[in-house]
Amino acid sequence: MAYLEHEVFPVHRVDDVVILEGQINGSRAADWQDIPGKGKRMALQVAVRQLS
Repeated sequence: MAYLEHEVFPVHRVDDVVILEGQINGSRAADWQDIPGKGKRMALQVAVRQLS
């Protein structure tokens, strides 16, 4: 079982490009494939670029 939450930071717009920044936080208690679930917290920063 995974518990995830996300936070979206300010969106940046430059000409025809949009950049969205955010962070995914959570933990995973159950095993997934060959990776044991240890319930430790993680934080992953992400960025998404969209061309319009």
